[in-house]
Parts: sequence; structure tokens; C-alpha cells
Amino acid sequence: MTPLLARGEILGGLYIRISADAIREKKAKVAWFFCLGAVLAIVLTTLIEVVVVHKMFVPRIDHAATVLQQYAGGDFSSRITHTGAPDQLGRLMQRVNHLLETIEEYTGMKQAQLAAEAAAETRLLLVEDLEKKNRLLQDTLDELKNTQLQLVQSEKMAAVGMTAGGVAHDLNNILAGVVSYPELLLATLPAENEVRKPLELILASGRRAVAVVADLLTLAKGSARAKQHVRLDRLVEEYLHSVEFRQMMRDLPQVQVVTEYEAEQYSINCSPVHIQKAIMNLVMNAVEAVMPSGGTVALRTRHAGGGDAGGCSREEFVVLEVHDDGP
Repeated sequence: MTPLLARGEILGGLYIRISADAIREKKAKVAWFFCLGAVLAIVLTTLIEVVVVHKMFVPRIDHAATVLQQYAGGDFSSRITHTGAPDQLGRLMQRVNHLLETIEEYTGMKQAQLAAEAAAETRLLLVEDLEKKNRLLQDTLDELKNTQLQLVQSEKMAAVGMTAGGVAHDLNNILAGVVSYPELLLATLPAENEVRKPLELILASGRRAVAVVADLLTLAKGSARAKQHVRLDRLVEEYLHSVEFRQMMRDLPQVQVVTEYEAEQYSINCSPVHIQKAIMNLVMNAVEAVMPSGGTVALRTRHAGGGDAGGCSREEFVVLEVHDDGP
């Protein structure tokens, strides 16, 4: 209670009573009002910011996305032209533009480098192809030159052969009497006749002359012939069945010729005429080695590998061996 005074005298007392419930109710209404105002302010501020952000950032972001899509599609000249205010987004877009320019420069340099490498590789391939064709042309020219030389040599040998054939034909006509008449005379003369020895010498000389003529005929028949693939065993057999060999065996019955073939499945590349001539000479030399007492002449063919037979450089070859048991 509060006393009421007037001129020092107490006139009465004042008693004031306030309800706390009404105050609390008022305070709650005021607090709710302020809370609602704060929420509305936040919502309004957010809306304003959204509108502002949409107007300031979304168009620029859409433009940047469009430029990047064009760049990814191959349009390397595309740039972000609307960077907007110099804020963080604007600086980011400027950096994106700088990055696009850097990529474009690097791409151009790389394309130029690849084009230069492709051009160099093309030039290298062209040079290699040209060198290959030059080598092929040179080989062809060398082959043509060798063929020409062979043709010239063949023509020369053919001319020599024709001349030798004519000479051999004339000599055979001459030697026919030199060989035939001594044979006829020796067939009619007794063994003790003193004319036999001179006739035998004449006959031997005539036969040697016939052998020389046979060499000329060999030249005339084809000293420049192309080589053939034949079996050496067959060439030996052909000589052993020739008229010359049979005549020699009839004249020298004390000589025996045996053969041993071990290379029947192998062929050689040779001139058959010359090989047969070589076989004849080897056999005749062996027969002379066993005379006059007689003996055996052995002919053997065999297959040999590289490094054998006198250091022959071929990997494979066929060997003809002629042995005799003479002194």
C-alpha cells in the first residue's frame, strides 16, 4: 500500500493490484507478433534474393552451358560473351573463356603437329616406294643386260657351233677312210704280219682324231644349250649303252665296268651333252689305267651335303666317282 500525503498529513492509502496473468498473456501476444514478423521478413527476403539471383545468374549460367555444348560439338570459336557483373560468377566465366582459348590453341598446335607428322610419314613412304621401284628397275635392267649378254654369247657360240659342225662333217668324211681301211686291213692280216703295228698306230691316231671331231660335234650340237634337270644315274646309263662304250668293251674284253647308284632320287641342273662327254673321258682314262693287263672300273653316284666334295659351296649336290684297280 502507498500512503497519500498532503501538507505532511496522511490523507489515506493507495493500493494497486496488477494481475500477472494478463501481463503474461500480453507478452505472449507481442512475442508471437514479432516471431511472425521475423518469419515473414525472412520469407520476403528469400523471395527477393531468389528473384535477384534468377535475373542475375541463371541467364548467364544458361548462356555458359550453351557455349560449352557448342564447344563440345566442335565449334572451338564459341565464347561466353555475357559474363555479367564482375562478381564471382563473372570471374568464373572469364576463366572458362581463358580455358577455352587455351584448349583451342593447344588443339590447333596438335592438329598442325599431326598434319606435319602425317606429311613426313607420307613423304617417307613415297621415298621408300620410289627407292623400292628404283631397285626393282635396276634389277630389271641388270637382268635385261645379263639376258642380252647371254643372247650375244649364244649367238657367238651358235656361229662357232655351225662352223665347227661344218668342219667336223668334212673331217669325218676324211677320217672315215683313215679309220675304216686300217680296220679292214687288220681284220685280214695275220697276227704275225709286220704291217699290223703300223696299221694299229694309224688306227689309234685316226680314233683320236675322231674323238676330237666328236668334241667339235658336241660344240655344234649345242654348247650354248640351256641347262636341264636330269638324274646323273640316267646319264651314266645312257653312256654305258652308247655305241662308243660298247665298241670299247668289244675291243677290250679284259676290262670290266661295274656301277653302284646311291643317288637315284636326286637330279642335277646341267648340260647333259657335256656331262656325258665328261663321263666318257673319265671312263676312258680309267680303262687306260688298267691296261694292258685289264682290271675293273667302278662308277658310283652318291648324294652329299654342303661342305663335302672339295669344299663345294652348294648345300646339296650329287657326286660321281670313277675308280679303277690299275697300277
